[in-house]
Amino acid sequence: PNPDTDRHTLEWTTQGTDLRILALEALSDPRLVDGRVGRFEVNGNAVLTDFVVEASSLHDPSQSKRLRFAWCWADAEQANGDFRITNALDQDPASGWAVDGHKRQDSRVAFFLSEEPFGWEGGTRLKVELGYQSIHRRHTFGRVRLSAAQVAPQALERWPTHSSVWFAMGPFQGGSEPLY
Repeated sequence: PNPDTDRHTLEWTTQGTDLRILALEALSDPRLVDGRVGRFEVNGNAVLTDFVVEASSLHDPSQSKRLRFAWCWADAEQANGDFRITNALDQDPASGWAVDGHKRQDSRVAFFLSEEPFGWEGGTRLKVELGYQSIHRRHTFGRVRLSAAQVAPQALERWPTHSSVWFAMGPFQGGSEPLY
């Protein structure tokens, strides 16, 4: 059965240290509606309302922290409403990241950059909670894959601090007239 709302908890361990980024892949699956990523029986869509991560030391479980994210990006966001990936981080069950599963059959990916490095010597347990509390009932992922990685300091220096659908290009040549 696919309940109206749900919460999936995934745990794994890693020996990685100084980790900064998590990748969440929603995988298309031929067992789901039209081979899509979501379990909604009508069209295979999904809406992720929460992405919560706890990291703890395997050597000393009293050392743990809930990760805070400075940046996130997704390869697809549903356009008919406010369904941005950032909504998965706002702790508001009324908002969420919708993956356009009713229109696209391919897998999705989202990246989350933590504010601080995580990962302890001796190993780290990562506990990830995926929340599906949307008003759109039964919109859960069918299959996911999670991974964690380091980010080179040079890459962090070039990381975007803000993302939007607006882009600027240049250098602009010309006089003092307004560009628009």
